Amino acid sequence: MLFANAGRLQYSISDIPNFLRARTLAAKADASIDQSGFQEVVARHSSEGYDSYKYFDKQLWLRSKMMRVIELGLDKSPQASVLDLGCGAGYFLYCCKYLGHNVHGVDLPDYEFYKDMIALFGLSRTGFRIEPYKNLPLLGRRFDVITAHQICFNGHKTEKLGLMSGIFSSTRSKKIASIPAAPLRLNSTRSRRSASTPRNCASTLTHGPPVFSGAE
Repeated sequence: MLFANAGRLQYSISDIPNFLRARTLAAKADASIDQSGFQEVVARHSSEGYDSYKYFDKQLWLRSKMMRVIELGLDKSPQASVLDLGCGAGYFLYCCKYLGHNVHGVDLPDYEFYKDMIALFGLSRTGFRIEPYKNLPLLGRRFDVITAHQICFNGHKTEKLGLMSGIFSSTRSKKIASIPAAPLRLNSTRSRRSASTPRNCASTLTHGPPVFSGAE
């Protein structure tokens, strides 16, 4: 495997064209960010733990998330409405925004680092703690693409990960992508296209009754 790095996604030879394109686009997206503003956010949260610190490597995250954008075809698609569940610091949504898409995220309501990063990137976000079998809040809009990237929903090293099954569904999304760090089932009753997941991710796409009300 090329670009292997412990604890991070790995890419093969077949991924080289996308990887190179992701690097180019990520560099352009990075150049559009307020660099002094980013450093202010980092300084403000520098004493916090790993949950914040891991996001300080801006170039790494922009490249990684731009790869996700390319894998979903969003780098060449018409303008779309994108919802990212568990959006964290907002790198994926910013990549989508940079490419002209309308974006919205959902993540923990009281995590100040996330809120500062989302504000820096100029993204819209709903503060909400995602829990198993609990409907998401009504967001008042429809989404073409719904994503959940490397999500554990704060259930790291607990049995809570086993409860993630069945947490999502959408009756109107054209595309549902799951790129989780733990097993997760996505349900869709009217999905036109389901994006395939990377080889090193465990997830399944199934059909079932809708429990996700966020796109109503």
